[in-house]
Amino acid sequence: MLHSAKRPMLAPLVLAASISSVGAANAQTFNVIYTFPGGAGGALPLGKIATDSSGNIWGTTISGGTAGFGIIYKVSPAGTGSVVYSFPAPGHHSTQLDPEG
Repeated sequence: MLHSAKRPMLAPLVLAASISSVGAANAQTFNVIYTFPGGAGGALPLGKIATDSSGNIWGTTISGGTAGFGIIYKVSPAGTGSVVYSFPAPGHHSTQLDPEG
């Protein structure tokens, strides 16, 4: 009888823990900070991105640029994009910053 008297108290504790953990879930929202225009401005960003100490985002695309083989781009914290380099030939393009950023 002592064992069955403790059981009814267990259910409300488990239910309370379940309800409180459901309420703790946070929704995520994302904002578009830059849209690639295509053509000489680059298209189809692919691969890793890097950030520097000023908050700029650096990366590569696999299409666009003056020769059509992709670009190295930089997007400022304000959302202004610029072409840093246009690849003259196809290849494997990736982004990596030096130790100083």
